[in-house]
Amino acid sequence: MRARFADDCACELSRESLAIVRADSTLPSARECSILFASIVGSRSHGLESEESDFDRRGFYIAGAAVQFSLDGAPAQLVNDRDQLCFWEVEKFLRLALKANPTVLECLYSPIVEIASPAICGQLEHFKERGVFLSRRAHQTFMGYADSQFEKMTRAYEQHGIVKWQHAMHLIRLLRVGIRLVRTGTLSVVVPAEEREELLAIKRGERNWDEVSALRSALAEQFQQAAKHSVLPAKPKEEEVNQFLVDLRLAAVKAART
Repeated sequence: MRARFADDCACELSRESLAIVRADSTLPSARECSILFASIVGSRSHGLESEESDFDRRGFYIAGAAVQFSLDGAPAQLVNDRDQLCFWEVEKFLRLALKANPTVLECLYSPIVEIASPAICGQLEHFKERGVFLSRRAHQTFMGYADSQFEKMTRAYEQHGIVKWQHAMHLIRLLRVGIRLVRTGTLSVVVPAEEREELLAIKRGERNWDEVSALRSALAEQFQQAAKHSVLPAKPKEEEVNQFLVDLRLAAVKAART
C-alpha cells in the first residue's frame, strides 16, 4: 500500500488485505482505505525543531466496507517506522482520544495539519473548541506516561550512566502541557516562548541528571496539586463522539456504493 503526502513524501504501508491506501482525504471505495486526518507531531509541532528534526506523522484512516466488514477486518494501526508514520483506524483513534492518550491528543491538537477530510474537518474543530475529548483522565494518562519514561531513564542512568536528553526534554515538556491542561481545560502542544530555551538546554545536555530529576519531581507535585482543583469534567463527551463515528461509518458505506 502506498500513501503520498502534501510535501510529496511517499511511503509503503504493509497490509496485504488492503489493496489501496488513499491520502487525498476522501471517503474510500469498498476495497480502499483513506487517510482522513494526518498531522505533524513531535519537535516540529512543539516549536522545538532543528534542521535535523524528523517529520513524524500521525493520524487516522477509515476502511471501505469490503475491508471493514470482512473476516480480516481493518487493522487497528498502520505503522511505518522508517518513514515515521503511524495511522490508527478511526475507531481506535477515537477510543484512545477519549481515554486521554497523550500521543493521540497531541496528534489531534497539533498546529500542523497536513490532511483533514472535508467530511470531518468541521466536526473535529467543533469537538476541539468544546473540549469534547478532554477530561480529568488526562491527569492519570499524562502522569502515567511521564512516570514510565522517567523510570526507564533512571534505570539507564544508574546502570549505564546514559541519559537520552531529547527524551528528558520531552518528559519535562509533557508534564507542563498536562499541568496547563488540568488547570485551564485547554490543550496546547506549542511550547511557550519563555520555556523554549530551558527545554532546548536540556536537549543539548546542558543540564545534569540531578537538575532534570529535581525539575521533574517539582512538576509532578504541581501536577498532583493542579489535578485536585481541575476545571476539566470527570468524563469526556462519549455520546457525541459515538454519533460522529456512526455517521462517518454510514457515510463511508454510502460512498462505497456509489
